Amino acid sequence: HEMQKLVEGNVPGESSGGENTKHHPLLLQLIAKEANCEVDEICDFELQLCDTQPSVVAGAMKEFIFSGRLDNLCMSFCSLKVCFSI
Repeated sequence: HEMQKLVEGNVPGESSGGENTKHHPLLLQLIAKEANCEVDEICDFELQLCDTQPSVVAGAMKEFIFSGRLDNLCMSFCSLKVCFSI
């Protein structure tokens, strides 16, 4: 509810019953600001989040490697290995 108050306070006259009801108005405002366009010019979008943290070696004896990219590659390999070994 706090987000809705923020939206209503920042966009006078804009109601929550607009055409684009799939996405929260605050998210649309942020995207429009970054894209230098108006909110009503956004037809649709795809949002991807990427881990920007660097990989680290951790654990009591430094036995673990925490890495988003490494984890993704390992899971892809395991999926293919299981799929083709059947």
